[in-house]
Amino acid sequence: MATNLHIIHRQNIGLDLRLRRGEHEVQNEVAHMLRHEVLPRLESLFDTLVKDGQILRIDKLEVDLGDFTTDRYQKEFPERVVEEVKSQLEQHVQAAFEVDTRERQFLSGAQSMAEALRHFLATGALPWWIPMEKGRNFEATVVEALKKEPAAFRRQLAPLVENRQAVRRLSRQFSDTAIEAMIATFSPTLARPVQWLENILSETARSPAVLTELEARHPVIVREAVLRQVLRSLGREVGLKTVLKEIVKEAILDIPSPHRAALLPELARKIEKQGAKEITPVLVLEALLQYIRQWPVAHEGGAEKTEQKKDQKQTIGQTKEPKPSSAPETGPAAGAEEEKKPAETKRPEAALSEQEALFIGNAGLVLLAPYLELFFEELELQSSGQFRNEAVQERAVHLLQYLATGAEQPPEYELPLNKLLCGLPLDHPIEKHLGLEEKEKAEARQLLEAVIRNWPPLSGTSVEGLQQAFLQRDGKLYFDEYADNWILKVEPKTEDILLDRLPWGFGVVKLPWMAHLLQVEWR
Repeated sequence: MATNLHIIHRQNIGLDLRLRRGEHEVQNEVAHMLRHEVLPRLESLFDTLVKDGQILRIDKLEVDLGDFTTDRYQKEFPERVVEEVKSQLEQHVQAAFEVDTRERQFLSGAQSMAEALRHFLATGALPWWIPMEKGRNFEATVVEALKKEPAAFRRQLAPLVENRQAVRRLSRQFSDTAIEAMIATFSPTLARPVQWLENILSETARSPAVLTELEARHPVIVREAVLRQVLRSLGREVGLKTVLKEIVKEAILDIPSPHRAALLPELARKIEKQGAKEITPVLVLEALLQYIRQWPVAHEGGAEKTEQKKDQKQTIGQTKEPKPSSAPETGPAAGAEEEKKPAETKRPEAALSEQEALFIGNAGLVLLAPYLELFFEELELQSSGQFRNEAVQERAVHLLQYLATGAEQPPEYELPLNKLLCGLPLDHPIEKHLGLEEKEKAEARQLLEAVIRNWPPLSGTSVEGLQQAFLQRDGKLYFDEYADNWILKVEPKTEDILLDRLPWGFGVVKLPWMAHLLQVEWR
């Protein structure tokens, strides 16, 4: 029995009909033949052409089936499809051993997973060719593949070093254990020293010299700084001294300048006391201590004045649009502002056209739209149609998934619709390890019970029944640039007849904090 998994992203069939019969009748016949005759044969064909553990990825395969006579097309259509596909696939398989191009790639499972990780870190979504079945753990799969072929992951992740969103997503979506395994695999000589320094910086962040509101997020900044330096070491040789200095630099710049004066001596004292000569060479420690002690002279004088001059220039020319910069977003202002303001939804990219749509498993969340504004207000996440800050927006994203599935700490690739309904950009990195409060879960259950009460046909249905029948529904999400709005196409099921008796509409969803409306196509 075949155990290989074969994925066809999209199937498009073009028919030029010269028949007297209705086109819908022919369309239904072809769809039936495709599902019940063609696909089973293709599955067997794929099994014979590709061995276990091998992956052949083809971006596009187009076949011309020629002409059919009316009386023979039902017999010949399946045969010709299989014959033409087989002929082209054999050429692709042969070419996969000879050349590696974008159109045809012969990969191992680990190489494919490395590409999937890069795609996920850059976008927050999984590529179509990596389906994550229920119960399969993406993090565990990545770590397992990393052990098999670390070189593949090095090649894929090295270009992400300057992508702050990707580094932040790696920090927020993977556990400490997984990240430590990555660091140990990528940079064995850096693993223990950077872990030692990360611990010291986190301890120092809990010093009375640090503002309370910075305590919680400072370890996150440190972790991102560590990951950035580890990724930088993948592309070129970087000395330990440079790595540790850069980590310290990012950590210090995150602290508002009035508090650095008290923090720097504390940091130097901890490093000197916990020198750990067996982990970090003495000369590196001395250079690091010197760097910290000279910080006030090297940075607080010159660098601060430079920033003031830049601010003055920007004020004078404030009517000009600022140019994008690839420089790190360091400094207290960037971090503090991020905590205060909710994220602004950017204009969706053309990559989210219907051809590159995102496939989701919680499309039924749109049925809850009329309840969400009050729900978030009751939990004090929003008021007057705006979320209090970015942190509560992320919390709202988690709450929506709890409403749909009853699960906590979902992976980010399951949450594109949640982000959209909460006014977040689809590529915004989400903190995975976020625990919901009992009050929040109780409010969520009350919301679902209210939906059941107000939807007469569901009388007597359990919360779990509502979730499974309607909320956990597959769908396709994309942005229509011509209409300037989102489109959600929901997979129909027989129970959808009950939607006729739903007391509220769901065809168009536009919550106050959403930049673009969402048009729902269901049934």
